[in-house]
Amino acid sequence: MRMDIPIGKEGHVQGGKYDGWTVLVEDDTSGSTGGYYLLLSLKTDPTTGFDHWVEDRSFLPGLFEGFGCDRVEWT
Repeated sequence: MRMDIPIGKEGHVQGGKYDGWTVLVEDDTSGSTGGYYLLLSLKTDPTTGFDHWVEDRSFLPGLFEGFGCDRVEWT
């Protein structure tokens, strides 16, 4: 899978298990974790969601694919 994943830019998942959910990747490389957070939330209820952490940006495409978020419309 080839996907350009912007950091700090909101996107909307199209298709799969998380269809219609909002996605955001936050850079914490200068923070306490030293990695990246993938934040997924239900568009209709932003209080419903979860996060996942990876230590390196190169792991993000595989993470997106694993969550079925291979089609994202970035806003």
